[in-house]
Amino acid sequence: MNIVLVKHNNNPKEFAFYVPEELLPYIKKGSGVLCKTTHGLTYGTTTTGVISGDGAHDVALAHGAYIPLKPIVGIDHPELAEGPRIRRAVKEDFIEKLATAFEQK
Repeated sequence: MNIVLVKHNNNPKEFAFYVPEELLPYIKKGSGVLCKTTHGLTYGTTTTGVISGDGAHDVALAHGAYIPLKPIVGIDHPELAEGPRIRRAVKEDFIEKLATAFEQK
């Protein structure tokens, strides 16, 4: 398991997110990342580098995470900014929000 801790906006709490294999080389401490959360896509900044191995699970649980972790879906990187994975994540998030809006009526 590969994880990274992320802070969002002015929230002092760190949240654990799963890091997909294709993003591993690009994520460092202080990277800007796009995270899939229960509230939709949210931008944040990493407070750690990638944490791998058996200890990653323990770190995630220590930060109050629920397993399975939500993923990082994009980063601040010119080559990946318009990638199909990010477009798909944004589209899915939009569809989920739209469906939720119509369900409430």
